[in-house]
Amino acid sequence: MLALTRASLSRFEPNSQTAFHYFLIDGIIAMKLNHFEEIEQAEVEMPGASGCKVRWLLGAKDGATNFSMRQFEVAAGGFTPKHSHPYEHEVFVLEGQGTVLEGDVEHEIKSGDVLYVSPNEIHQFKNAADVPLKFLCLIPNSALDKPIIQAPECGVEKN
Repeated sequence: MLALTRASLSRFEPNSQTAFHYFLIDGIIAMKLNHFEEIEQAEVEMPGASGCKVRWLLGAKDGATNFSMRQFEVAAGGFTPKHSHPYEHEVFVLEGQGTVLEGDVEHEIKSGDVLYVSPNEIHQFKNAADVPLKFLCLIPNSALDKPIIQAPECGVEKN
């Protein structure tokens, strides 16, 4: 068991290079802390997406060896691509309401809902409200080099 002392625990404050607060134990990153709005938000550029943005909150580059945490924001009337991939992901709906497609079946989702999307399941998130639909999505880091297969109606042929 690691014994922490005031001398071994230090805090590295953000500077112009980073928005993160790093907590170091004997020079090794033990914790990383920042506000989600300080992380760059990017458009989802995958064909079949509309009004969808993502923030990569935590991942392998941050020392998280097992999972990556992303926050998606889908604008009113927007949607993620209809797609599948060979890995699971877990979703927590933060704000808003909409639908999630599971194969050919749509399910209503709202703030507070938790979802498990199994590997190779065709799925899509759609915003059905006038306010953004925001959700967290966790994926295994081992999935980062795995293919994403878009449904044919997204304009992309399946491999």
